[in-house]
Amino acid sequence: MVNKCSAVGCKSGYASNGDDSHVTFHTFPQDAELREKWIRAIPRKDFVPSTYSCLCSLHFQPWNFVDVRTDSNKSRLQNKSSTPLRRRLKPDAVPSIFPNTPAYFTKTPGVQRSTTKATSSRQTCRGMQTTGRAGRIFYSR
Repeated sequence: MVNKCSAVGCKSGYASNGDDSHVTFHTFPQDAELREKWIRAIPRKDFVPSTYSCLCSLHFQPWNFVDVRTDSNKSRLQNKSSTPLRRRLKPDAVPSIFPNTPAYFTKTPGVQRSTTKATSSRQTCRGMQTTGRAGRIFYSR
């Protein structure tokens, strides 16, 4: 099965990225609320995931995973050090790591503007002061 990560700038699943042996791929959740959280977390404008869209494990925090033993052989289940573990996402996990995202996708907080210089009432007062009686007549209409 060929999986490629849907995150911007991520090369997981591509032939050029040779070290994908430890990376796992996770499809978008079926739960509508959690699916919206995933879509909002991904820095892609107007992204609509398809049935086959997935994200790789590089975009989740380590505590978002649970190792589950999926082996049905009882003798191997008794041996806790055997390897048939499967890495699963917790039901409430949301992607939060996007290291390969271009700078223009990151959201920087805007600078707070001073409202004393930009409001229309302040400009009206200033206009009335500078134009004298004619300005007061003009601005009072």
